[in-house]
Amino acid sequence: MLSKKAEQINAIIDELKVKRQNMENLEVRTTKVIDEIETKLLNYLQNSKNLPSVATVTPITESLTALYKTNLDANSQVIRSMEKEIELLAKHGPDDNGDMPSTLSFEVLSELFQQSRNRQLVEDDEEDN
Repeated sequence: MLSKKAEQINAIIDELKVKRQNMENLEVRTTKVIDEIETKLLNYLQNSKNLPSVATVTPITESLTALYKTNLDANSQVIRSMEKEIELLAKHGPDDNGDMPSTLSFEVLSELFQQSRNRQLVEDDEEDN
């Protein structure tokens, strides 16, 4: 039977897996939309006899910019999640002989999670400036 801490850790890991999958899905969905909009915009521009007005193209380019940012943010979050997973495995996973270097306790996981949140807050502040 798992301890209460182990159950909490497993619940957090399950939540993180779902969130990472959602971010991966978001990245795929935005990529599809970006590709469609880019294709239609390029076709429109190539088939135009005159240069289209800025008022016509601006909402499309602004939407594309927002989609690019959403896509990059989702991709960045997925990469960060994978990096953290690799870091945890390297630090707390079994070695080639199957020996555990140290146990991954709830306290250690909470500390790593808090460090990750603090790092994200700092990165968000830097982006805002």
